[in-house]
Amino acid sequence: MKNEKVKIVGVVVGVLVLLIAGCLLKIQLLDRPTLVTVVGEGRIKIVPQMVKFTMTIINTSPTATQALADNNRIVKDLISVLKTNGVQESDISLSYVRVIPPQATLGQTSFQAINSADVTLKDISKFDNLVFQLYANGAQSLTNILFTVENSRELEKQAVAQAILDAKQRAKEMAKVSGKRLSRMISIATVEIGEAGALAGQAAKPTDLEGVITASPSQIEIVRQASVVFELR
Repeated sequence: MKNEKVKIVGVVVGVLVLLIAGCLLKIQLLDRPTLVTVVGEGRIKIVPQMVKFTMTIINTSPTATQALADNNRIVKDLISVLKTNGVQESDISLSYVRVIPPQATLGQTSFQAINSADVTLKDISKFDNLVFQLYANGAQSLTNILFTVENSRELEKQAVAQAILDAKQRAKEMAKVSGKRLSRMISIATVEIGEAGALAGQAAKPTDLEGVITASPSQIEIVRQASVVFELR
């Protein structure tokens, strides 16, 4: 009799163990949520207020001393042009001039002086004529042009918020198609797409220096992306 009770208890315990194991397996395999990663995009259009660019100065002379002196003179003239057009001295970051000796193997006989300056012009209405004046006064090239606004960080936040909402809407559509429901948000990672503004590359140097260059855009677009992981149940 005692042995039979032990057997019954053992069977009950075994059944309970199997049930618990089955429940755990179901939770781990069947009830495990599906994770989906969705990339959303936010775009904010705005009229630009300021422009940043890099100005490069390159000149050649028979001697290193003359190359350096000529470069300093050109830079001085260009800074004067910048200030006349409303650029503050604090918005001009000048690099250190480099003097490169001639390479006889290439048939060169002149020394070359190279300098550059990062410039921020806060009155964008003056940019087109400024480009013309800089080239007319010795600038070799204007590159890394970026049209932007003063409150770019706040606009970036708005673009990120839009990107997250866009990702959520995309995730809802995916859940509906797969017959699941959208659950909680697991993680968010923002994707930077450059600085707030529009890259215009290089302002072309006019061949005759007799016209006004039109380079400023009437509108720029701040774009941000958000990679969001959701649970689908």
